[in-house]
Amino acid sequence: MIFIINWFLALLALATAGHAAWKLWRKPDKPLTSAISAILTCFFFMMVITMWNTNIPVWLWWITAALLGLVGGLATFRVLGDGPARSV
Repeated sequence: MIFIINWFLALLALATAGHAAWKLWRKPDKPLTSAISAILTCFFFMMVITMWNTNIPVWLWWITAALLGLVGGLATFRVLGDGPARSV
């Protein structure tokens, strides 16, 4: 039973990271709020829930890390924007 719960939590974490990346990919109305929300959601599912999970294979952790990298990159891109450079 624990094995099924571990896999369910891992798949839920992957789905959450994928959903966060999809939301950031679609150019949200409020980029800063969406980026912070996506990062906090991924942090909660990746670090808090599945940290203790030792029954999932390494390749699934690599996919999770790739999705987190995508979310981080998209969040940075959306917050900084793709418009003209801002003067400091």
